[in-house]
Amino acid sequence: MEDRGKQKQKRRDFFKGFFLTLVFIFPVYAGALLFSSLGGLLLPETEQTAQPQENVPVAESVKSYNLLFGVYDSNQEDKLLALTLLRFDTATYRTVICDLPVDTVVLDAKTPRGLGTVFASRGMLGIVDTVQETLNAAVSGYAAVGTQELAQLIDELGQIEYNLGQDIVVYDESGIVTYSKHAGSSLFNGNDVAKLLVFSPQTGQARTRMLESLWDAAMTAYADASFDRKILRGYQVVVNSMSSNISSAGIYTLARSVKAVCADGRAQYELYRLDGTWLDGRFELAQDADERFWNYFPPIS
Repeated sequence: MEDRGKQKQKRRDFFKGFFLTLVFIFPVYAGALLFSSLGGLLLPETEQTAQPQENVPVAESVKSYNLLFGVYDSNQEDKLLALTLLRFDTATYRTVICDLPVDTVVLDAKTPRGLGTVFASRGMLGIVDTVQETLNAAVSGYAAVGTQELAQLIDELGQIEYNLGQDIVVYDESGIVTYSKHAGSSLFNGNDVAKLLVFSPQTGQARTRMLESLWDAAMTAYADASFDRKILRGYQVVVNSMSSNISSAGIYTLARSVKAVCADGRAQYELYRLDGTWLDGRFELAQDADERFWNYFPPIS
């Protein structure tokens, strides 16, 4: 009987200890599970998980992107040859392309100057400041490449079909022809486009039309379902040689906007022309030019 009583007491002590262990361990275990489940929501992402992925899904909240893109002469780096503002508008699923003539008179620290003059003195940062001050245009990011880099970019993305208005012939100092291209429709590689920008005799309004037709040809060639991947590839090709404020993470923001406007497999695009007049080689904006401009490039809020 005595041994049987001792066995019952041992069982009671065991169950009592087991119960007390559960009382103390269960909250700790439950807390650990809760912390683990919430950790992904509350803790900041690590550097590895924060890296953008190439196949980022396009969310409904993808914002529009205004890209200011410039081209300068690689042999004369302070000479701006072309400047374009592109809006990848995710609200209307279209791309708006606006050529900004390099002779456009803008406000530079409240002083009227041509965009080409601003670029020569202050580069693309100066261009961004003056465009925002004059037109109240939001610039999401800017990039400028030389004609050599532009040629590399086009060769990487593919030739474009362009209708040249008149023959182009380039001579060296000895009078020997170093380049020529006949008028008419043909495929343009990177070198052809670079030569056109540098040596085309077109000026003023005629040059604006030429640049618009170049963009039209480029969009016809590139603006398809893989447009966003072409943007990423182009960035990789010229990232080390271009002037830009677009980071390696920011390029994915741009690519997401580009992908959003290609929702149906191709990007619908529209060429927008600034209101103004040409006078003595300068482009003077109309008084109300910014009002219609805001319909395509909403002002800074």
